[in-house]
Amino acid sequence: MGIASRVPMPIPMQHMRELEAKQALWRKRGMNEHEMFDKAAIRQHIGSTVYEGA
Repeated sequence: MGIASRVPMPIPMQHMRELEAKQALWRKRGMNEHEMFDKAAIRQHIGSTVYEGA
């Protein structure tokens, strides 16, 4: 895997809106344990700067 293939890409706004809508739906059904993190919060949450996400 080359360096270029490991560069994280931003999430498209449409995808982000879909994730936010799913989170709102889950919260309406009492599933409040799901959180969304920005890049800085992910680093703090997992305690690493090398995680790239999916």
